[in-house]
Amino acid sequence: MTNTGPVHLVKIRNPWGNFEWDGHWSDKSPLWTPQLRQLHGVSQADDGVFYMSLADFKTHFNDIQICYVEDTFKYSSLKARSTSRNGVYFKLRVNRESQYYFSVNQESKRKFPKNSGYAYSPVKMLLAQIDARGEYIPIGGAFKADMEVWCGSRLAPGEYILYTKISWIRAGGFEFSLSSYGEEEVVMETINKSALNNFRRQFFTKFALQRNKVQDTGQFLRYTEVSDFGFAYWYYVNRSASTIEEEIQIIGNGIKFKTPHQHDTARAVIKPNSSELVLANLSHNGINCSIAYKTRMIR
Repeated sequence: MTNTGPVHLVKIRNPWGNFEWDGHWSDKSPLWTPQLRQLHGVSQADDGVFYMSLADFKTHFNDIQICYVEDTFKYSSLKARSTSRNGVYFKLRVNRESQYYFSVNQESKRKFPKNSGYAYSPVKMLLAQIDARGEYIPIGGAFKADMEVWCGSRLAPGEYILYTKISWIRAGGFEFSLSSYGEEEVVMETINKSALNNFRRQFFTKFALQRNKVQDTGQFLRYTEVSDFGFAYWYYVNRSASTIEEEIQIIGNGIKFKTPHQHDTARAVIKPNSSELVLANLSHNGINCSIAYKTRMIR
């Protein structure tokens, strides 16, 4: 509490111990009264410990990471290489039921000069279990531009597929690593896309039914959502005796349809008593758009 009212402060320690914040509420700031300095143990020593206002903290920091450690957990990793055009699929073998975490790791900014313009590229992750019929059961995923992007869940013994896609900001192909963290080491290997049966289509078809974000038009069901995994989806179930044709138009920025559709327009044709899936990519810079539909029945 100050003379002008309450102020929310954050106490920070620089582990390197030789650099501190020099703005408001820093060690040398005149905002500290002798009473407040004594109450909070504020000294002017260059010991790496300092205070900032919560407002300044939110301005100058954009991420908080909490290190999760389990004494019994084991770590394993695998290196891979990708381009912006191609995702990488991994086959995972879990031998013991446990909580597992999977992380995609890019090179740290600290390896590059500050004036290099290096930035972390957006990462997509989709994790699914392979069931007894060889189908893919969605478990989770992630979508973020950061040095380490992760997803996790409690997994039963069995085989899993993890899809990763890094939309590299830089041109060319680059190396990244995939790591696992759980009670047992996970056997991980890359697998060719051709060995999989329409992984993303199966994933989002089942995911749409799991989430049940459905719009019932009377003639057909439209399951649609902007997911947290870097994709938007439209899954149609036609219950009528007519063929349904629906045009989906994106007005604005942030969503782009995948091939064979155009970037901002997709055309779904759903035959009687059948289903259809439309997928779109999301921008990591955010979404600012509306969605328009044009529907017609073809008898």
